[in-house]
Amino acid sequence: MKKNLYIFSLILSILVADRPLVQAQERFSASRAFSYIESLCRPEFAGRMTGQPGGRKAAEWIAAQFSAWGLQPAGDDESFLQLFPMLASSQTRRATMTLKNGAFGTVAYQEGNDFTVYINSGSAKVAAEVVFAGYGICEPDKGWDDFAGIDVRGKIMLIYRGLPSGKSDWEFANERDYKMRMAAGKGAAALLMLERGEWPIRGGTIHEAGYQPQIAAVNVSRKMVRDLFAGTAKDMDIVLREQAKKPQSMPLAKWMQINVSVERLKTGVGENVLGVLQGSDPQLKREYLVIGGHMDHTGLGQDGKLYAGANDNASGTAVVMELARIFAAAPQRPKRSLIFAAFGGEEQGLYGSKYFAYHPTVPVENIVAMLNFDMQGHGDGGARFGGRNYLPEIIEPWVSSFSDSVRARTRSGRGWGMGGSDHAHFVEQGIPAFGFGSSGDHLFYHRFEDLPANINTASLQAVGDRATEMVTHIAHHPEPLDCPPGLFFLRHGDQIAFNPAMDIVATQDLQRKQLILQLQKNGVRMLALPVPGTASSTVPLYARLDSIGQFIKTSSATFLRYENAGSLDRAAADGKIALATMLKGTAAVRETPFQLRQLVQLGLNYIEIDATDPIFQDAAISAQGMTLLHSIKDAPVVLMVSRVDSQQISALRQNFTGRILWSLDLPAVIAQQAAVKRALQADKTLLSLQVTAQDDPDQLSELVDALPRQRVHLDVHADVDFSDAALEKKVEMLQAFYLLRCHVSSVEMTYKEMEGWCGRNLKALLAP
Repeated sequence: MKKNLYIFSLILSILVADRPLVQAQERFSASRAFSYIESLCRPEFAGRMTGQPGGRKAAEWIAAQFSAWGLQPAGDDESFLQLFPMLASSQTRRATMTLKNGAFGTVAYQEGNDFTVYINSGSAKVAAEVVFAGYGICEPDKGWDDFAGIDVRGKIMLIYRGLPSGKSDWEFANERDYKMRMAAGKGAAALLMLERGEWPIRGGTIHEAGYQPQIAAVNVSRKMVRDLFAGTAKDMDIVLREQAKKPQSMPLAKWMQINVSVERLKTGVGENVLGVLQGSDPQLKREYLVIGGHMDHTGLGQDGKLYAGANDNASGTAVVMELARIFAAAPQRPKRSLIFAAFGGEEQGLYGSKYFAYHPTVPVENIVAMLNFDMQGHGDGGARFGGRNYLPEIIEPWVSSFSDSVRARTRSGRGWGMGGSDHAHFVEQGIPAFGFGSSGDHLFYHRFEDLPANINTASLQAVGDRATEMVTHIAHHPEPLDCPPGLFFLRHGDQIAFNPAMDIVATQDLQRKQLILQLQKNGVRMLALPVPGTASSTVPLYARLDSIGQFIKTSSATFLRYENAGSLDRAAADGKIALATMLKGTAAVRETPFQLRQLVQLGLNYIEIDATDPIFQDAAISAQGMTLLHSIKDAPVVLMVSRVDSQQISALRQNFTGRILWSLDLPAVIAQQAAVKRALQADKTLLSLQVTAQDDPDQLSELVDALPRQRVHLDVHADVDFSDAALEKKVEMLQAFYLLRCHVSSVEMTYKEMEGWCGRNLKALLAP
């Protein structure tokens, strides 16, 4: 018995010794985190609106806690505060809105219930007619003009915030700032915006780029808009639905009185609270992990309510604070340095986090990752995080170690791009950013009911535990973390490996896991498994398709069946690789086109053809090719076309209405640049530009400027070499290309370009 106890003790000591020393620290305490939430929601902080006295008091209170826990100041002038300029304003009195000639008489609306005034709205006292102006878009050169045939000068302009169907390249036109500029340019006296929800949301913001001091900007409820449409013989729901297809602008023959008073503050200043815990490793302490969340909310309302923002985002601030406390108190500090940040101005447009991302108090190239905490306090008691596709060499082994109970309470996803939280401007610069939140429903968003009494401490605990583990794994990783923007955008996007050199079905489990990790490090989301098309009979094709299908069913832990663009997102979120099937050539089905259609119905995803394929007859489509193309004209299949010239692509495009992925290397595109540009004007055509480590970044930059940018995808793995050595060389070229693009355009524009070229354009082609 003693011998058994000795062996058990020995095994236990070995297991404990293998754990990072930080595991001996105090555990994350949800009850302590909840106490920080209660403090941040006190009336003295007045809803923590950045630019207001309550926001400054909250920042100073957080700084005092950081100091008490032993963090070092990382703000301005050896303080914990980093100040930043911002557009700041104050609503001086409660706004009023009255419909004078409603279908049932005069209607007086309530601020906070029927409408809210946007932060940084202008002031206006106006009585005027209401005109519906669709999406508020005026882009006639792009084929859309909501202002054709209507006049909004001196009138109250009503719009539905959104974009026309199929206009995904028009994101700029969905921004509130764009809508405000259009309203000002057209001479409107006030702008009413109906957002996607049923009720108006407090806290929507107009930024400096859209600020119009003479125009009142109001977020309205659907109830109010129904009142405005009543009696027009037009159904609001039908108008809004049809608006996506073509402009539905019209006068509404309604008159409203609006009185909004907002004062711009002469000295708009916000605060970030920054504390640093220096790392213990002489070399690795030069690398920084930023752990942050926004401390601000929307302040005191003119409706007499305190908007305390317990979940959004006192909860995220509390998680950051508790992480700061336990890591500062740990017996041994992490190897890397940790910056704990409470950002200001998030609700007004990510002011604080953007300022820090572009004016960091440490060298930006030394920031290796960012963890963002936004809304951790509601839900079902579980945790969720995004960014699983970043740093897979660290994240995937950690996720794989989850116990069944932890796995059941933890949801993961891929890293997302620009958006309404403080990770955005880190991602924009190519820094891996992980977004944490609690899983389940989040109630009372931007409403006065968002109070500490509604916080779920089980959610705080789940997020805190997972965050502690992630910080530990990243901060203690023994090798330098080098994820330059070139590599980041490769992993941020989606690569597809066609013609893989390995037979994934035949690999053993251990080899398969190693291969999947290597593919993830290369940003590969999907493998297209070849189905040989040179056999004299189609029976082997059916058998191969069936065997791949059966393999995927038995390997669901590591693979998922490719269906469409959404499969790439699911693969990145689940740590898996999507598997698609690809027919190599049409020789086996040239006499039996109905069998090609059957193969597609059975799950064939891609058909690879080149200049020697029976589909072609010189530069034209053969008679057999015409029949084959006709048989799959409406099928969900992609033609993967390689080693063909522009004439053959043109012939394909004239006879095939489906999707074409045209694969060419850089020299081939340069040699026929004008013809390639013409071919890419056609819908459902995407150039898969094969990029190698030997390519000239300057030539690549000049080329993408000459081609339709949304019709180009950078294929980095056409050589199917996924080794670390090959990846390093490819990343060097991509990094040089990225830096060159940053000089050609802004960092913001370069982010959008890289996101498109590395994945978004491809997913647009693959979308159902």
